[in-house]
Amino acid sequence: MRLPIISSEVRAISCNLHTVPDDWPMLTREMLSPQVNIGVNWDCGLAFNIVQSEEMTIIGHPGWNVGFHCIMLGCLEAGQGLIWMTNGENGRRLGFEVSHGLAEVVKWSWWS
Repeated sequence: MRLPIISSEVRAISCNLHTVPDDWPMLTREMLSPQVNIGVNWDCGLAFNIVQSEEMTIIGHPGWNVGFHCIMLGCLEAGQGLIWMTNGENGRRLGFEVSHGLAEVVKWSWWS
């Protein structure tokens, strides 16, 4: 499993958990391991939605608050992903349009 996308997230969390760098690989695996099943091929880890599709593992985590929208999506096997953040009520619509455009231009096989 390739995990470079997640390293900064694990470091940020680990600073609050009184861990050492040797703990980060174990924490990363735990965060990306299914903890709760939500539906067919769809689980939740400790911080991410995990979708198994066509022998690919796609992870993601959205966020929003009044006036702000963001999302992190990635495919572990492809080593590809994206993160966007907006500061506007229409930001989600813009973010999804940019995501779809990027996936089309880059021709991501894992994007549907």
